[in-house]
Amino acid sequence: MQKMVRHLPVATQANRAAVVFLNGEYWGVHTLDERYDKYYFNKLYRVATDSLDLLTLSLGIEVDEGDQTTYDAFYNYFANNNPVNYTYVKTLMDVENFTDYYIAEIFSSNTDWPHNNQVLWRKRVTPGTPTNHYGNDGRWRWALKDMDYGLGLMNQSNHNTLATATDNGVFGGYTRYLRRLLDIDEFKVYFINRFADLLNTTFNPTRTSAMLTEMKNEYSPAMQEHFTRWPEGNTYQGWLTNVEKIRTFIQQRPDFVREHIRNKFGLPANYNLTLGVSNTEQGYIKINTIELVPSTAGVSQNPYPWTGSYFQGNPIKVTARSRVGYKFMHWKEANTIISTDSVYTIASLNSARSLEAVFASDAVIKVTPTPYALAQCDYRMESWSSSATAGTYPPHMQFVHMSTEDPTLVATVADTVLGLYNHTSRTRLNGLNENGFPLLTLVLIIPIQGIYLVV
Repeated sequence: MQKMVRHLPVATQANRAAVVFLNGEYWGVHTLDERYDKYYFNKLYRVATDSLDLLTLSLGIEVDEGDQTTYDAFYNYFANNNPVNYTYVKTLMDVENFTDYYIAEIFSSNTDWPHNNQVLWRKRVTPGTPTNHYGNDGRWRWALKDMDYGLGLMNQSNHNTLATATDNGVFGGYTRYLRRLLDIDEFKVYFINRFADLLNTTFNPTRTSAMLTEMKNEYSPAMQEHFTRWPEGNTYQGWLTNVEKIRTFIQQRPDFVREHIRNKFGLPANYNLTLGVSNTEQGYIKINTIELVPSTAGVSQNPYPWTGSYFQGNPIKVTARSRVGYKFMHWKEANTIISTDSVYTIASLNSARSLEAVFASDAVIKVTPTPYALAQCDYRMESWSSSATAGTYPPHMQFVHMSTEDPTLVATVADTVLGLYNHTSRTRLNGLNENGFPLLTLVLIIPIQGIYLVV
């Protein structure tokens, strides 16, 4: 389950199979897992080891690092305010992280949760502090832990875990965050669409079944000997049967979850939305929160036409994005132009629909410097000489002066760097041959598949 969602903005524990020998004696197959501690968050998120609040909710609060002072204030805000102020809440917690975390738990049907195994963390700074590194802004985030009750061990694929996650009974204090947020229309629309997006991609049975087969093949050669070593309670054949129970769960689960969402929010039906593009070299489509490109988990190498299932009664947004040298023309449905706006909102998907984003060449666009196709391989500029001719630049790069000192994102390019690459010319840029060059006061504009990245 953790591997399934590792690409999402939720902390997960890397793991791998291991055969253990204790004093030379074979001790069977174990799994090595990362441990959530101050070193984990330092390594992955650059949080200093003395600047972490790390808590586990387990029928109470366990403080693993730091203290719970900020968490108490966070908890009390939700307990004492109904409704909550969504704008303010977003300064206290990472809503995107929270949403994906809850979706993962609900999809897996983990019922050793939410009263147990909730892990929250934050850097010990004032919530909302600007930062250059993800996770360093002081907001609360969640981490997946102890998922073994899920994927069919304790519940069948039809278990309504959404109801569990929003129940206001004996564990209501642990479900309050989601319940309060779902009372806010903006979040409810986002939650429903994000769940639909992930059901269509991350939790697509084709993807998840392939991942299960890969893990089965990793463990399988060692399992017969494992059960010979530990003959009580299971067999190799029993293990194979359990693997297939997981496969049945992940294949059936998306349809049951959609049913639970419809019942919870009073949505009449699901309908398929099929999306196509006139030319995949000219542009692509983003639907709600996911880009329909091969690099997106659960999207095929040849994405179009792409079909996903969405909820009637919940607005859906599709965005056409053109590549460099091309422009968006219009949305077409059944050979009829329905919109010339690149952003098209379907207020309610009342039947199956099929849309196509049409792109065309844009002769007006002149791209400088020449873009590099990152689809070919990574881009590397490994040397630049101090004796390079003034006004020349490495391939696919250009050095420029900005319109203001200490430029922000609204600054514009004032001029290119024309001086020699040495200190005496005061370009503040010096070639270091095989060591590249130092950036002193420099804005570097790098074109990445049509997007200019300012460093």
